[in-house]
Amino acid sequence: MIKRLIPFLLFLFILGGCATLNIREQEESIHDIITLINKGENNTLMSISAIPFLFDSEIILLKNDISLIWENLAKAGFSIHDPAVKEIGYIDEEIYALFSPSMEVKTFFKKYIPEKAVLATISSKEGAFYFITGGKRTGPATLFAMKGPVK
Repeated sequence: MIKRLIPFLLFLFILGGCATLNIREQEESIHDIITLINKGENNTLMSISAIPFLFDSEIILLKNDISLIWENLAKAGFSIHDPAVKEIGYIDEEIYALFSPSMEVKTFFKKYIPEKAVLATISSKEGAFYFITGGKRTGPATLFAMKGPVK
């Protein structure tokens, strides 16, 4: 009996570890994204930004517009000072309201945000930031949404 139970318990342990690993990978990716923002690496930020992209409460549909956002933020010297990941976890169906309680943003989340996407809450000198990331790839993950600073 115990011999049959051990493989099952091992399977559960491995399965549980995979979910944790994904959160850790996403947390590393959040730090990479913040570094790119602070260095003004708008071309790289553009390459990891999903299309469409949610910026604060606005859905950006065009690649050119997303590119302009990153270029203008870099030109303005925008950066996130003393960032710290305050909280990170998988999204649920109510997370959209952090960005906007509108039906449009709710629909955006249902249609464009993957099931295993992660919400990271970042604290900084400027206030809180929210990042929605997901996907597995080397370097930063795909950035689906960003909001902040929120006081």
